[in-house]
Amino acid sequence: MSSQIALPDGRTLSYAQAGADAGPVVTVLDGPCSRGLGWALAPTARELGIRLLIPDRPGIHGSAAKPGRTMADWPADQLALLDALDIERTGVVTQSGGTGYGVAVAASAPQRLTALALLGGLAPMTSREARMDAGKQLRTAVFLARKAPFVLKAGLRQTFKKLPDSAIAQVPAADRPFLDDPLIRDIHLRTMREFLGNPDAAIEEIRLLARPWGIAPPPAGVIPTALWTGELDEAHPPAHARQVAELLGGDPPVTVVPGVGTFGLSRVFPDVLRFAVGR
Repeated sequence: MSSQIALPDGRTLSYAQAGADAGPVVTVLDGPCSRGLGWALAPTARELGIRLLIPDRPGIHGSAAKPGRTMADWPADQLALLDALDIERTGVVTQSGGTGYGVAVAASAPQRLTALALLGGLAPMTSREARMDAGKQLRTAVFLARKAPFVLKAGLRQTFKKLPDSAIAQVPAADRPFLDDPLIRDIHLRTMREFLGNPDAAIEEIRLLARPWGIAPPPAGVIPTALWTGELDEAHPPAHARQVAELLGGDPPVTVVPGVGTFGLSRVFPDVLRFAVGR
């Protein structure tokens, strides 16, 4: 269930909560237009007594759009949400396109974070190396978002019309076995509906992936930081996680989970959540 707050500039910010009803808080920042990681983490968070806060970036769900925004603008929105909910400190868990937003919060307000956990880290796709290391679907989407957004928008609309088959067809081979789990299948289909059903916001988010983060990462050692990535992840492979670690000073450990892609990272959710709250 969604809730909203009014931001200082008059915009609204929508968010959801999941996991435990009480306990330490972890903010979940997923890829474009997605609450999927939050829903996937929820069962584990309940077992561990951890609250999940899942905010929506501008133009997504009930959050008002902010034309011309950058990743560096995000911390002000997230901190306003923490203040509105009387949350002093939070862990942050990100995935995919949420990577830069989590790093931006860590850089802007390190005193408000317990730790930063990055799943399927995605480095800025500003270099040819970063673009070539990313999966073909993501690489193509970034190119179209920058050069021919109208083509990408038409493609997203067509894919939306063909749901749920189109969403299943796009799942990489390493992730397909996990679709036998009804929870994972439901989360994937719900996430794809959210993404494809809001093409303007999706394109804006994808376009931002090809721009510099616009922030100076926090100095190494200031915030406990770690990365997890699937060995077989096609969209954001281990090479991207290592690039993110380098951007963060080269010190954060990168755990490559063997034999899995994106969905298979669920096996490390307990470790990730415990790390995020400092246990």
